[in-house]
Amino acid sequence: MTPATARLALLEGWLRQDAGNAALRLSAFEAARGAGRLDAAALHAEAGVADGAEAGAWLHRLAQVRLAQRDVPSARALLARARAAGAPAAVVNHDLAWIAHQAGQTDHCLDLLRPHLAGADDPPLEPTVLASLQVLWLRTLQQAGRHQAALEWTVGEEAAGRLQPAGQGVASVLAWDAGELDLAERLAQAALATDAAHADALLTLASLALLRRQDAPAEAFIDRALAARPAEGRTWSLAGMASLQRGDTGQARLRFQRAIGGMPGHIGTWHGLGWACLLAGDREAALRAFERALFLDPAFGESHGAVGLAQALGGDAEAAEASLRTALKLDPACVTARYARAVMAGEASADGVPALAGRLLDRPGFFRRSLAAEVQDRVAAPPVRPSGP
Repeated sequence: MTPATARLALLEGWLRQDAGNAALRLSAFEAARGAGRLDAAALHAEAGVADGAEAGAWLHRLAQVRLAQRDVPSARALLARARAAGAPAAVVNHDLAWIAHQAGQTDHCLDLLRPHLAGADDPPLEPTVLASLQVLWLRTLQQAGRHQAALEWTVGEEAAGRLQPAGQGVASVLAWDAGELDLAERLAQAALATDAAHADALLTLASLALLRRQDAPAEAFIDRALAARPAEGRTWSLAGMASLQRGDTGQARLRFQRAIGGMPGHIGTWHGLGWACLLAGDREAALRAFERALFLDPAFGESHGAVGLAQALGGDAEAAEASLRTALKLDPACVTARYARAVMAGEASADGVPALAGRLLDRPGFFRRSLAAEVQDRVAAPPVRPSGP
């Protein structure tokens, strides 16, 4: 029995002896949810609803359990009942917006959030609630590819003094993606000043450190991000980039493979794995990784170029030429394709592959392009927000 389940059993034992204890029921509900016992959490929430006291808060808690169980229709109905029973509109609308976000309903999501982000709620929103709304707003704009609108909103909220640390951390990633490196660093540092374990802020600073070839600081930020979120695929991907940048292809390969386990649709990680394999002399594994990246996005010239390079190094000139022709059609400046053409023409040696990888790593837009897309691929956990009247 784990400590979490042991605590739940203890609380439920006490609750059987004091069934009317509202504080004890809330503790048992939170313990059940924390232990992953969603059925038990639902039973405690249903008992809280039946009790009648704080019905809005208990209906909202039950809705969150249903979201965690992926029962969206039940969650929607419960959220409507929660709002009618007095649950705060901002809290209910956040969860309805999260449902819309997961369904790709960008405009509906933003419409639900917008009224609560202008400081018009009376009484004013608690910082934790406001932070949750801001994070969802930013992630929705990011998912929709509206980076400029997100950054303009961020700057405006920062000037108004409303931007919460959680929002600063998420916005730092958006600023990094947009090439606003000074803004990205400022936002990330501001987020960490309040929350030293903010994973988005740590990843932004790690990315900046890698760009500046500051290996030790980059690894330190990555280690802190992994301590905060040990299973976060994009952190492992960035860790792989750090290993690749310092020439440790074996470690890079392991880190990229671990990242892919959590986000198999992340193109940048497949590219990183391909380069780690190619630099280690495993051309076949490199070709498989590059082909996977190409399958995920056939319109990315560098993927065609990388496939062509691996084919050229393997002596398959006909297949390589077809891949490189497509790469240069999509991107006339494709570095990998031009290098592969030079190898095939005898104007460059395969010994230059490490230097080519270094050139690509010096171009932040190459790997960063795909790292940002991971946010769109990730299946977010259901929201857990403060509830109550």
